[in-house]
Amino acid sequence: MVAPGMFGYTRYEGARNQLNSAIKLWFENEDMVSTHMLAYHAHEMLHQIHRRSGGNLLFDSKAISESERKEFCLSLKAPANFFKHANDKNELDKDIKQAIDPTETLAFILMSIEVILQRDDPVTKREAAFLIWATINRPQWFSQTLKVLIVENKSIAKIGSYDREQFLDSFDLLIKTNPTFVEDIFGTLAT
Repeated sequence: MVAPGMFGYTRYEGARNQLNSAIKLWFENEDMVSTHMLAYHAHEMLHQIHRRSGGNLLFDSKAISESERKEFCLSLKAPANFFKHANDKNELDKDIKQAIDPTETLAFILMSIEVILQRDDPVTKREAAFLIWATINRPQWFSQTLKVLIVENKSIAKIGSYDREQFLDSFDLLIKTNPTFVEDIFGTLAT
C-alpha cells in the first residue's frame, strides 16, 4: 500500500522509468554517467525479472563461454559499481577515473527493450525511437527481418540520417504526422 502523497511503482515500472530516462539522456547526448547508471540499473532489474521466466540477457548470454562469463560480468558491472559504491577510503582520496564504454550503455538499453518485446508489452515512443535509431546505426546487431522492416520504411528513411540529438525530435514529428507509425511496426504503443 502506498501512503497518500507518496508515489508507488512496481520494480518493472521503476525499471521502465529508468530505461526511458536513460534513453532521453542518451538522445540528448548529456551526462554519460547518469545515462549509463540508469541504463545499467534498468537492465539489471529487467534481467532479474526476465531470468525468472527462463530468459537470459547480457549477464548470462549464451554467446559468452562459462569460463569467460565471470570476467565478462565484472567488466560490464565495473562502471556501475564504481559510481554506486564508495567503499574504499583510499579511492575517495584519489583522482581515479572510471571509463564508460558507450557501446555498453547502448547494449544495456537494447537488451532492456528486448525484455519488453519478449514480454509482448507495448513499447513507449522513446523505446521505439531508440530501437529504430539503433537498427539504422548498428544494423549488424539486428535480425534481417527487423532491418528490412525499419531501414526500408520510407518514413524512417527521411529521418534516418539525422544524428542522435536531432533524431528524437524528428521521430516525434513523424509520430505526430502518422500517429499509428509505431503501432504499425511494433504493435500496441505504451502511454
